[in-house]
Amino acid sequence: MKKKIYEPKYDNGVQKPGKIAGFITKYLIIIDVILLILLVSGAMGKDSEVTFVTGGLIIFVFAIILLLKHSYNTSYQENHEYFIINIGKKEHKIKYENIENWKPTFNEISVLDKTNIKNEYVRVNIVLFKPEILLRTLADMTFNGNFRRSLDGNLEDLYRKEEIVAYLYNNKYGYLIEDYIEKVKDHSNT
Repeated sequence: MKKKIYEPKYDNGVQKPGKIAGFITKYLIIIDVILLILLVSGAMGKDSEVTFVTGGLIIFVFAIILLLKHSYNTSYQENHEYFIINIGKKEHKIKYENIENWKPTFNEISVLDKTNIKNEYVRVNIVLFKPEILLRTLADMTFNGNFRRSLDGNLEDLYRKEEIVAYLYNNKYGYLIEDYIEKVKDHSNT
């Protein structure tokens, strides 16, 4: 059930958030309509308390609807050369060869594009979307030594191999890196 709710929708190869966002938004719109009916009945009955309370609730629920619409106004598309993520009105097209660094965050992976003038990380939600090509490419690049940890970090995992394996495995993407999981296990046993 959970997988069906969060599974992204596909439209010509473009991933969009699954059913949960639409369901919540429709539910809140229904609540807003009911509150509007209460507001009208309170105003017609000249009950100022009902009018003020329901008016405040209408504004609050409407603000939540706008926030949800804005936060779920996103899409993701990937191929073997680059990925495109649209967040609101911003579009980020990042070629895998230009990824300079990555960092794990809760339900997201952030990547740093060396061609980005602002030097900002671009976040990709790994729960709303299934960025399998991106994640496998990051694992390949990590095992090729592209992402070296700074010397003040964990010196035992200097090239972040254990970090990428643990991150992907813990976020249910272990099936993408089964070959690397074996390499890390073999390395830790020696």
